[in-house]
Amino acid sequence: MNRTMLAFTLGLAVVLGAGTALAAEIVGPVQNIDAEEGTVTVEGIEFLIAEDTDFDMALGSYADLEGGQTVEIDFDVIDGRHVINQIRPEPF
Repeated sequence: MNRTMLAFTLGLAVVLGAGTALAAEIVGPVQNIDAEEGTVTVEGIEFLIAEDTDFDMALGSYADLEGGQTVEIDFDVIDGRHVINQIRPEPF
């Protein structure tokens, strides 16, 4: 019984831990693209493009982003950073 309780407690600690990601979505025009930092700014929020960021087929890649282009971004907030899961042009 004690092992079960310990496993449950450890599992709960992992789920509720500091690295918990909060998923969200935003739509807006690209205000800034920083190729050196690997970031895109939309609605005044800086988003980090991760190695596993999914670019919609209509968008292609990071190099295809343009200032003023309206995009929809699905992202997680991880350790205070807005990390892009998927980015696609609007309307798609």
